[in-house]
Amino acid sequence: MVHNPPTGQEPAQPPIQRRSWWSGSKGKAGRHKGGVFGLAQWPDCWVLVQIEAQATGQLAVNICEIAPLEGDSAGRLQSVLRQKRITRCTGVATLTPSQYRTFLEESANAPAAELGSIMRWRVRDRIDFPVENAVVAVQPVPTRKRDDAAEKNMVNVFVANQEEVLRLSAMATRLQIHLLAVDAHESALRHIAALMGEGAAGEMVLLHVGPQDTQVMAIRDGEAVFSRRIKVGTERIGDHLRGETGGRDKALALGLEPLAVELQRTLEYIRTRMHMTVNKISLAPSENPISGLTAALDALLPGLTVTPLELAKVFHFPDGVPAEKNLALALPALGAAVGQLRKNGSPVNLLEERLRPKRDLLSGRPIMLFGLLSFIILGGVVGLLRWQAGKIRVEYANVFSQEATLKAEVMQLANNSADQALRVRLENELQQVAEKISLHQRLLLFLNGNKLGQQEGFSGYLEDLSRYTIPGIWLTQISFRDGGRDVGFSGKGTSSALVPAFVESMGRAKNFQNTKFDVLHITQEKKELEDWIHFSLRTKRMAEMKP
Repeated sequence: MVHNPPTGQEPAQPPIQRRSWWSGSKGKAGRHKGGVFGLAQWPDCWVLVQIEAQATGQLAVNICEIAPLEGDSAGRLQSVLRQKRITRCTGVATLTPSQYRTFLEESANAPAAELGSIMRWRVRDRIDFPVENAVVAVQPVPTRKRDDAAEKNMVNVFVANQEEVLRLSAMATRLQIHLLAVDAHESALRHIAALMGEGAAGEMVLLHVGPQDTQVMAIRDGEAVFSRRIKVGTERIGDHLRGETGGRDKALALGLEPLAVELQRTLEYIRTRMHMTVNKISLAPSENPISGLTAALDALLPGLTVTPLELAKVFHFPDGVPAEKNLALALPALGAAVGQLRKNGSPVNLLEERLRPKRDLLSGRPIMLFGLLSFIILGGVVGLLRWQAGKIRVEYANVFSQEATLKAEVMQLANNSADQALRVRLENELQQVAEKISLHQRLLLFLNGNKLGQQEGFSGYLEDLSRYTIPGIWLTQISFRDGGRDVGFSGKGTSSALVPAFVESMGRAKNFQNTKFDVLHITQEKKELEDWIHFSLRTKRMAEMKP
């Protein structure tokens, strides 16, 4: 259904409601590995799309979701991705017309990497926010050299406030979309026009009538060679319709007359300066559709044919082509995704490197992974010590058996042999075996009786440390002296408030209940990738000892 601007005789448009035109194959949930996501924000809604190339040559629109700004927009979009079981995907975002400005400037004789900085200062007096907050993208304007005139090298300069880009980046982060670029509305339209037969192979004029202004683009070989905004939009046209006195068709013609005049001037400029033959204008969908707009423009522009942009030729919508308003809202996101998928033409990217989200090394996920890794390593150490203790027990049993055998042989030789030399040799061997047994006995006695070890080969102190842990606290050094009566810890933590909790947990541990800690030091260091506290906890004698 097409929604018209409210007039004196027509009902007002209903507010935008959250709608999903299609969310993939019914009954089949999973990742769309070959697709690209597109994200856009309008004044009253967010739009999320996903497209994927098909064998037929068309682009399948797997996801196309509109979420109004009221309420939890991110939560609604996240629910769509959860239903599709899509996580950690890639995509691009695009700025809508009110979020950026475009300037046509003569290129500078400088490396391409420096053009952005040069153009930033050229346009600083024409933007309404501090130049320090400006993000700039430069796109060369294709030229076609003629014998009769030498054309200057021109560039399109896209300028936006970094706050607009950061808002898109923040939403992409919440949706777990790795943002590759931030495109612009007219660049997104150019990507779609490049898919159409005329735009991809030759020349095309594209018209988009928005609420405040009208975008005119001349496209040649898939590149935008000319772009202009005319300050006539659907709101101004709607004013004429609301005050109509001589019939709707007459009021519509009067409302479109200023636009038609500017269009004729613009098309003449395109013919003479861009050397393009213009016989047809393709009209893109509008966010505020006006019934009869195509026919009225066609009548006001003699010698030209005005036709709607036939998106069904390149996009596959399983439930049919959406209403014009919905299609217009999704068009920038679709175009940005097309540009990333097809890599056609010169790219526009307003996502400067300094605006990309930085990875937080102290976020919950890295700390959780570090804790899990520590637990695995500690478990491996425990297993190794237990294996060693078992091996010692087996060796002890074998040696004890050898001792019994040798004793029996000695007794037999003492009773039956008069060879004193043989008896002395056997007694020496027996003494060596006895010393080896004594060594194993002392080792097992130490493991069984001393607090620093037990027969399983794992210290009771270390066992308590592995049981009584505090999330956000990790130890870097552990010291025991004098049989465990003097103890010292050194470690790091995400907050100094966690250290008392760590001390309290040690008081609950069996082997630390009678340990009195006398010295506590807490320091904090701020480095480029670190922002945590360092602490040391020691008994009095341990603190007095030299390391």
